[in-house]
Amino acid sequence: MTVENPKVVDFVSVENDGGPVVLTISDHLNWADAPGHIGALQEKVNWYLAFIESGELSEQYPQGTGRPVRINVVLKHAPSAKGEEFLKFTEAVVTAAGFAFAYQVLNDVQ
Repeated sequence: MTVENPKVVDFVSVENDGGPVVLTISDHLNWADAPGHIGALQEKVNWYLAFIESGELSEQYPQGTGRPVRINVVLKHAPSAKGEEFLKFTEAVVTAAGFAFAYQVLNDVQ
């Protein structure tokens, strides 16, 4: 499961001690085709938001009910300038929807 499968949740985890439910997107694509990459990532994030807001997350993962939610993107390749711009925009949109957003490149948390 990866960013190329837009209607699949790649990973779900629940942090200990009342932490958030984390929905992770696995993104292995490089940024050579930035518009295509951004389109795939946008579609996946939009689907994750719909998954959360529809109540499906709580139905499928009841242990996370009542906890905050974070969408996390794990990138294999550092984003291009356009990619960075998109990720910042996405953070604003996800935050406005009431959820947290983070991304990381391999082991470097951004």
